[in-house]
Amino acid sequence: MKIIFKLTFGFFLMAILLGAMGLVSLENARIIQYDLRDMNEQTLPSIDSLNNMKVASLDVFSHSMEILVMGDKGSQIHEHGTDEVNGAKQQFETNFLIYNSSVQMYFPNETHLRDHIKERWDVFANLSEKVILLKESGADAKDLFNAQQEFEGAKEDLLKTIDDALANEGEEIVQAQKAAETEIYDSLNKVLAIIWIFVIVGSVVILVSFSISKSVNDLKDAAERIGKGNLNMRIDIKSNDELGILAASFNQMTASLKNSRKDLEDKAGELEKSKKELEAKLVELTNTKTAMLNMMEDAEELNRELIRTQVKLKENLKELKALDVKKDEFVSITSHELKTPITAIKGFIQLLHSSDVIDDINKRRQYLAIIDKETVRLEKLISDMLDLSKLDLNTVKFNFEKVNLNELTESLTMRFEPKAKEKGIAFGFEIDKSLPPITTDIMRLTQILSNIINNAINYTEKGGVKVNTKQEGEMIHFSVADTGIGIPKKHFDKLFHRFYQVDSSMTRKTGGSGLGLAICRGFVERLGGMIWLESEVGRGSTFLLTVPISQKDKGIGKQDKT
Repeated sequence: MKIIFKLTFGFFLMAILLGAMGLVSLENARIIQYDLRDMNEQTLPSIDSLNNMKVASLDVFSHSMEILVMGDKGSQIHEHGTDEVNGAKQQFETNFLIYNSSVQMYFPNETHLRDHIKERWDVFANLSEKVILLKESGADAKDLFNAQQEFEGAKEDLLKTIDDALANEGEEIVQAQKAAETEIYDSLNKVLAIIWIFVIVGSVVILVSFSISKSVNDLKDAAERIGKGNLNMRIDIKSNDELGILAASFNQMTASLKNSRKDLEDKAGELEKSKKELEAKLVELTNTKTAMLNMMEDAEELNRELIRTQVKLKENLKELKALDVKKDEFVSITSHELKTPITAIKGFIQLLHSSDVIDDINKRRQYLAIIDKETVRLEKLISDMLDLSKLDLNTVKFNFEKVNLNELTESLTMRFEPKAKEKGIAFGFEIDKSLPPITTDIMRLTQILSNIINNAINYTEKGGVKVNTKQEGEMIHFSVADTGIGIPKKHFDKLFHRFYQVDSSMTRKTGGSGLGLAICRGFVERLGGMIWLESEVGRGSTFLLTVPISQKDKGIGKQDKT
């Protein structure tokens, strides 16, 4: 028998085997797929709805009991609990509709359980409303306790009925699984039978293959030698079948390859020579291109650097002009502010030299008191100007340490309470005694609070000044509220600018310079906080500021130059 018939016979048997295996596998997969699909369609929606009904029932019970125990009518707990109870009831009704549809389609034997669930749910929902109404009406403890006991009993009955329905559907699932296992067992038996057929057919194919393996091996060895370059190799197979014809063709191909290789070697030599010439020219072109690209990159980088330098020069020039304008403005205003107390001091010193004043001790005391007041004003003005200068130059030093807020408020109370009593207005602090110590610069914080409190007292003619201190998160909030004249909103943005005064006549009366709030804002921001105000004309103003409880990037007791 020729080799074509041997191979055809083997492949025919293999095709029969594979076809049988494919049919059996498809049949088995179809049966299992339909079984599982039917089982899922019948059970999963129903089980999910039963579990959701159970969860909704527990939610109704827990929130109703929460209202019963802690939810007085009108309280946040009562309102929130009522919303949650209504939401859980809606969830139960929705899932009951899904469960009812599943029972009608797939579980007609569960209609009695469905009816029991509905009856017990109606009782349970009514008792939930009864419990809430009793709580709202203020029923006594006995009635509430009886309602609670009845409510708990209804809950247990409802949950037991739902569990019975789940158990019934669990039995349906077990039966479906057993049926699927039976089908799988039958499929395995069929597969085993196919395996035996495959072993038999494979044995036949192997026996046939042995008859042609020797000739194939000879062809393989010859091909490997030719592949290694031995074109003098010849195959000696003498037969009348396809292998014999293949061997003769193979020998003829080898002779043709030998002749072709010689021609290729000659052409390869010519190509190699041309390749070397092209490579030399390519190297030359590449070097030229690289040099040109380097020159272009250098020129582009120089151009970019020039543009950056121009932009930087423009920015520096703009900053210098702004600083020059700011300097002129500062010098002009400072000269005017310094001149006022100096003129007063100079005038009253001249008056002290007159004969009328020398003989009058009361006038001397009056003039000396005015000179002392103007001297203190001049000293404060110079101190404020120095602080502003340090803020502008970023040379302010901060000494961070642990600060007890209760001690700080006591110190400020002792300082400003006499001044408030002298004006006939109230003054006081409200502080949580449990506030923790904070890490800050006590001198700067005291300066900030003193400035704001002093302004509040100066601008309050009746009523009082109240300082509140509290903690919000990682920040301490201070608020200084007065019942003074108030500040129009149009001045809010400018009030923290240096030398800005809302009412110059009132400022002259209180001796202000218009620098205090600008200094306060600078110190507060550098301490890591914020400062702002709220005010209504005729009703008073409230200045608010925050400082952090801790300086996480600064050590306690260290000097921080910002």
